[in-house]
Amino acid sequence: MHVNKSVSFMLTYAIWYSMLYFVQLKLLFKTNHNRKKLIKFCINLLVFYIAANFLYNIGIYFNLDYLVSTAITILILMPLRYIVLKYYVYN
Repeated sequence: MHVNKSVSFMLTYAIWYSMLYFVQLKLLFKTNHNRKKLIKFCINLLVFYIAANFLYNIGIYFNLDYLVSTAITILILMPLRYIVLKYYVYN
């Protein structure tokens, strides 16, 4: 089966990060759910989803292997995402 690499990346990113809300809420940040946190999480998810796709596709544009482009995207965004989650979303 031939699936476009960008589409595959976007779908995988969206599925896994949408499940993270409850895992991070209960296990990582040990806090309770409320509507405000969910809204901030969704905004955070959208912003980082756009940023990840932008960074990934820049790598593809410069002829990086898709796995290298994915790894670079993760290495750049993961620490930033944690900081935003800790001090904005779950605070």
